[in-house]
Amino acid sequence: MRLAPARVVARVVELWEKWSPVAVVLDPAGPAGSLIPDLEQAGVTVVTVSVRELGQACGGLFDAVAEGRFRHLGDSVLDSAVAAARRRQIGDLWAWDRKRSDADISPLVAVTLARWALVSTIAEVPKPVFAY
Repeated sequence: MRLAPARVVARVVELWEKWSPVAVVLDPAGPAGSLIPDLEQAGVTVVTVSVRELGQACGGLFDAVAEGRFRHLGDSVLDSAVAAARRRQIGDLWAWDRKRSDADISPLVAVTLARWALVSTIAEVPKPVFAY
């Protein structure tokens, strides 16, 4: 089900206000790119990735999963996106291929960009505190 752009923007603004994230990260060449002006007008800080950063984000997630440094606790929507995902070459890098994938891979793209934001220099992330 495809949501109307106005509903997507309203939901992002709702989540923005509830959780106070550092930024919303998106691929400006992807479908969400058209939402940038409306999100920024609503006061949401938008960080876009370049083609190079997108390739690095995809490769970084893939490597982290393969090395056991990144995993999720089980989500059927994300599992389906991972199973359906295909790759496309961008120079010496690769990115998730939204067009050739067998189903909607937006959950995988979202996780990829969220992880990229976390490990990149967008914001200084405090070290976790563990309670035993």
